[in-house]
Amino acid sequence: MGRVVGLMLAAGRSRRLGRPKQSLPFGDRTLLEATVTGARQAPLDDLVVVLGPEMEPMARRLAAMGVRSVETPPTAPACSLSIRTGLAAFPGAGPEAVVLLLGDQPGVGAPEIRAVVESWRASGKPLVVGRYRGEWAHPFLLSGPYMQGLQSLEGEKGVWRILEANADQVEPVAFDRPVPRDVDLWEDYLALLAEFGLPQPGL
Repeated sequence: MGRVVGLMLAAGRSRRLGRPKQSLPFGDRTLLEATVTGARQAPLDDLVVVLGPEMEPMARRLAAMGVRSVETPPTAPACSLSIRTGLAAFPGAGPEAVVLLLGDQPGVGAPEIRAVVESWRASGKPLVVGRYRGEWAHPFLLSGPYMQGLQSLEGEKGVWRILEANADQVEPVAFDRPVPRDVDLWEDYLALLAEFGLPQPGL
């Protein structure tokens, strides 16, 4: 099978958190850098991070890591807009499959991405998702006709609509643990630090 690329969504404005979660301290780096580091160790042919407007400092940090990033237009940062922006960054005919990742979910790294990619290659199913104790969650792999569907997504939860409408085409990859935590609220951030054994801010 052909090229498999990773598309990491990190354009959110963190309104509920009250500050950009991409740049939250996470050990000796930022939350986004920690998440990117895990993805870079996975069997992906390319990786692009989608950032929001006015995130040039983070773009420079990613460039120093050797990671490409693109910026969404200065409009509402809908998830679907981020996906379309990221897909446009892949040249030529584009990849055969894309793995969608979240920029605030360091608990999804190389082992999870590798398992999803290997399941896709073995099963031939066009949709492959992580399944954590019965719950679907990232990473999501989309291929075949569903790659075209990503180009025309609108609004929020567009990928979920694709998966739910085509559940018979989904190959789940089981992980015997809870869904990896992402960060929407300050409490989520503190809990994530605790999970990774990292100090809390100011401590």
